[in-house]
Formats: sequence, C-alpha cells, structure tokens
Amino acid sequence: MYLKSFSFKQIGGLTFEKVEFQPWNLIVGGSGTGKTSLLKAIEDVCEIGREGRSRISGEWELSFSNSAGVDFEWSGCSNTEVVAGQPRVERESLKRDGEQIFDFENGELKINGKVSDNPPRSGSVLSTSGVPEITEASNELGKLVVSESVRATHFLAETVEEEKYDRNLGRLEELRNKSYGAFAKLCIAAAPRGTFTAEWKLVQEEVEHVKAAFIECFPTVNAIHFSLYKQGDEHHPNFLIEENGSKVGYRKTSSGMIRALVHLAELHFSPDGSVFLIDEFENSLGANCIDQVTSWLMERRRGCQYIMTSHHPKVISEVPMKYWQILSREGNVVTSKTAEQAGLGSSKHSAFLQLMNLKGFNEGPSN
Repeated sequence: MYLKSFSFKQIGGLTFEKVEFQPWNLIVGGSGTGKTSLLKAIEDVCEIGREGRSRISGEWELSFSNSAGVDFEWSGCSNTEVVAGQPRVERESLKRDGEQIFDFENGELKINGKVSDNPPRSGSVLSTSGVPEITEASNELGKLVVSESVRATHFLAETVEEEKYDRNLGRLEELRNKSYGAFAKLCIAAAPRGTFTAEWKLVQEEVEHVKAAFIECFPTVNAIHFSLYKQGDEHHPNFLIEENGSKVGYRKTSSGMIRALVHLAELHFSPDGSVFLIDEFENSLGANCIDQVTSWLMERRRGCQYIMTSHHPKVISEVPMKYWQILSREGNVVTSKTAEQAGLGSSKHSAFLQLMNLKGFNEGPSN
C-alpha cells in the first residue's frame, strides 16, 4: 500500500486537514501540534476498514494505491455512541480508479450502482463485503504496520505455532506475508529446520543481514542469536547477545538495542509495500545509533513507506528537508506544510534553523 493522503475530523477532537504523503515522511512540529494524534487517527481509521471496528467518532477521507498502481479513495463517517455505545459506520464510500464501487448512506448500500439486500448494521462495508474490488482495497489496509519498537519487549510474548512455521514455509515472501510480528518472523527464519532448500537460503541471508547491521550499529556486540524457546506447548521469540565476553538476554538488554533490533526485523521481514507508522522515533535510541537507524529506514526497502514523528534536532537534521511534514495547530485544526510551502531556506542548514524558530515549534499550539 502507498498512502497518498489523509484527512480526518474527530467529533469533539482534532481536525486534520488534508495531509499529502511522500514515500518517506518525517512529521515535525511543536509539542501538542498533533503529531502522535495524526498517526493514531490513521491507525484507527485503517482498523475500521480492515476489521470493521471503530474506536473513534469522526469523518475521514483516505487515498491510497496498491503495487499495481490502482488508486482507491475511501471516505466515511463513524460514531461510537450511536447504538448503546456500539461502533457504527454511518456513511461510507469507495472509488477505484475514479469509479464508484460502493456507497453506503442512510441505511442504503449500493454496490456497482445496484442496491444491496444486505446492508451492514454496524461495521464497515470495506471489512465485511466479499466483492473482489472491495476486498482488494481492504487487503491493502492490512499492510499498515504500527512499529513494535515502541512497545519494548511486548513482541517477546507472541506465541508461534511450531507446526505452522516449520512445515509449510519455503519462501521468503511467504514468511513476510504471515500474520506474525516482524521479530517473530525473524526468529522463525533463524530457527533450525529439518529440510534446507535453496529458497530457504535466501531467508537465512536476511537473518545474516540483520545480524551484521546490528553489530555495525553496536560495535561492542560480538554476536547475536535468534531462537524460539518452548514454554509448555507454546513457542516464543527470543534473542541472546554476546557482548564483551558475556552473554546477555533480553532482560539485561538496553531499550535502545531492542528498539534498533525491532526496526531491523521490520525492515527485513514485513510484507512488501508495508506502510510503517513510527511514533517518536528517537525514544530510547542513543545518540550513537540514531544516525545508523535513520539511514536504515531511509533506504525504503521493497516499496515500503514510512511515516514517523520526531522533535529531536539530531533526527530532523539527518533527514532531507524534502521529506519534512511540518504540523501547525490553530485551536483544534491541524494543518501540514512541506519545507517549501513553509518558506524555509534552500539549504538544509538554514531550513533547519528556520524550522527551530518557527512560531509554535517550541511553545506548542496556538489557542
């Protein structure tokens, strides 16, 4: 999926005017301008179309495309307070390459111009319809990845079923498309196997790339090992670091190391065309590895798209200003501008200094 634009008006909350995205996006702005809220709104709206659940009340417009270049325009309105607090999508429509696929409003659903006998009672049409053109769009929303790196060791609690990972996986693409988290897939790739095919060798090479990049980022590390450990009838992802002659498990591993490791796993083992949402990118990353991790993400592997927030001067200064998305807020209305639209200097240095001095960057939103 390639997310082209997004707008959202939350009932009783912030209004995000249309934000147009690039392949790589660094969301910057003062404290309270809505950086984290923008990512959360994108996540919640995509969840409506993917799973039918609505955690938010508001109106949205989302424009995206798939790897084949097909463009989708999806809009709607949800209200979590309509039916005894149960989520409800009140209005929804989808266009595919400019052609109306479905329109749902006032309880009436039209698909390809024909009135349906089975309109949704509460959930999203996008998530419940079996019409191929609609499923095609819903499947793209499934490529949204909210980075696990913000949840520290949360990923270690994931359960992996042995019969599913050891018997039926033969190709790297198959593994990337599994529903497991990226770190779990990294551990699956590293786990011993009864058979070893030429195609699985490519999977092993990805594991070695992760190891090499991690060691380059943390020179005191001599080696890192990934595995699946058995606890009862369950298998869980695990890692062990060899550092300065000692073996270090996850309990004694720094949060910065863990965050860098998960970024690497996501880069190598998420599905092609994933859209990554990474909030407060610099959190827990030491100054020694911010540059390295930024460069990994900047490579934009396999058609993936990145939308990340930061207010750290070092991160902002490392990212080309053409990728900056500068948020400002007046009351509850949030707008976005590129560096060019904001009238920042032509050189990166002057643009960075101007950005730091923009009204509201340091003191936050205007009321």
